[in-house]
Amino acid sequence: MNLFVTTIFAVCYGIAQFAPTGELEDWAFRLPLILWATLIAPLTAIAQTRVVADRLRRSRDSWERQNAIVGRLSRQHSTVWAVAGFYIFVWLDWPAVVAVTWQLDKVPVLYEVILLSPLVLSLIGSWFAFFDIQQFYGRSSRRWSILWHKRWAFVSLRIRAHLIATIVPLVLLLTGMRYSYLLQNLTVPQIVLAVAMLGLWASAIMPLIFLMVWDTQPIVDVQLRRDLEKVCRLSGVAVTRMRVWRTSNQIANAAVTGLLPGFRIVLLTDALLKYFTREEVAVVVRHEAGHVKLLHLPLKVFFVILPMVALIFDRTHSLGVHYWIESAVGESGVLNLPCAAISQGAIAVIFVGYLFFVMRWLNHRLEHEADLFAVMELGSRNASNDNDNAAASANAITALKKLAAIAPQQLDRATFMHPSIAARIGLLESVAADRRIAKEFQLSFRRRNVMILIPWIALLGIALVAYSTISP
Repeated sequence: MNLFVTTIFAVCYGIAQFAPTGELEDWAFRLPLILWATLIAPLTAIAQTRVVADRLRRSRDSWERQNAIVGRLSRQHSTVWAVAGFYIFVWLDWPAVVAVTWQLDKVPVLYEVILLSPLVLSLIGSWFAFFDIQQFYGRSSRRWSILWHKRWAFVSLRIRAHLIATIVPLVLLLTGMRYSYLLQNLTVPQIVLAVAMLGLWASAIMPLIFLMVWDTQPIVDVQLRRDLEKVCRLSGVAVTRMRVWRTSNQIANAAVTGLLPGFRIVLLTDALLKYFTREEVAVVVRHEAGHVKLLHLPLKVFFVILPMVALIFDRTHSLGVHYWIESAVGESGVLNLPCAAISQGAIAVIFVGYLFFVMRWLNHRLEHEADLFAVMELGSRNASNDNDNAAASANAITALKKLAAIAPQQLDRATFMHPSIAARIGLLESVAADRRIAKEFQLSFRRRNVMILIPWIALLGIALVAYSTISP
C-alpha cells in the first residue's frame, strides 16, 4: 500500500509542478467542489463496507472467498481514491489555488503539506470507514456500532505506520528537489559528501523519530528481554534498546531500526508477543538481526542513493540523460509543456520504474536471505549444530504459518517489500531437506559483504577528496 500511495502523491505533485497554472477568478466556487471531491473516497468506502460486510458474513466459513472479496474491495477503492485525487489536481486546478491564488509556493514544506492535504484527508476518512470491514472480517456479529475508541486506534495506527512513514520523507524529498538548484555550484565529490552526511544524520535520528511517533513501551518480561538480547549478541548485532510497539494487537511483526550501532533499537509488536511462542519470537528477532548483519539497509540505500546522485549531477551540469531528452523534444516542447518539464517528468518515470522493478526484486531477495540467516544462525557459536538449525527451521516455518493465519491475504500474494509467505516457507523447507543450500548461502554471504564494502569504500574515498577540496 505504501508504494501505491507514494506513487499517487508523487504523480499529483508532478502535475502541480509541470502543468501550466494561472490566476483563477472562480477559485472560491471551486473550493466546495474540491471539498466534495475529497469526500468522495470516504463516502464511497462507507457504501462499499455496508455491501461487503454482508458478503463477508455470508461467506465467513471460506477464507479464500473472504480474501477475494476484501482484495477486490481494496483495488476498487484504491482506484476511486486515485481518480478523485486526479480530478482535484487536474480538472479543479487545486495546484493553481495553492500556488497562485494563495501564493504558498514560496513557503517551503507548508506548500507541500497544503498541496497534498486533499489526498491525505481522503485517505484518513477511508480508513475510518474500513474499520467496519476489520470488525466483520471473519466474525459473526451482525450489529453495526461506531466504537469511536477502537475506530480511532485502527486509524491512528495506519497513520503512524503508513501515512507518516510515506508523507514525511516524501514532503522532505519534494522540498529538497525544489531547491536542487543550490547544488549547481557543487562538484561531484561535494555532492557525495553532502548525501553521505545526510544519510548518517538520518540513520541516527530515524530510530528516535519512530519512538516518538509510534506508541512504544519497554519489554516487561525481563527474561524474554535477556533472551532476545542474547539472540542479537550471538548474531553479531549490537542493539541499544528493545521496545514493544502497541498496535492493539493489529500487527504481528518485528524490526531493527537504525543503521548505526549506538542508535539501533529492536521493536516488537504486541500481537507478536501475544500469539507467538518465545522460540518463535526469537527466530523472528534473529531474522531482523539478519537484515543488519547482512548489511541489507546499506545495500538498499546504495541502490537508491547512487542513481539519485547521478541524476542530480546530470541535471545540475546539463549533461547526459536530461540533455538527450531535451534535445529530442526540442525547445518548443510538447502540449504546451516546456522541454525542461518533459525531461524532468521522463526522468521521474524512469526512476520510479527502476525503483519498482529493481527494489522489488532486491527486497524479495533480502527477505529470503534474512530467513536463511535466522535458521542457520550465522555468526553464532552453534552455527554448525544441525539439531539447533533444524529446531530454528521448524520455529521459523511455524511462525510464518501463524503469520499467514493472521494475514491470510499474504499467503500466496507477494508485496513490494516481501515475497509470499508460501514462497518463504518453501525455501525454508528446501533448506531443511538439503543442507547444501545452506552452505552455498554461507559462501554467497561472504561474497556479498565484499561486494557491498567495495562501492562504499569508493564513496568514502570520494567524500575524503571532497573534504580536502572544500576545507580551507
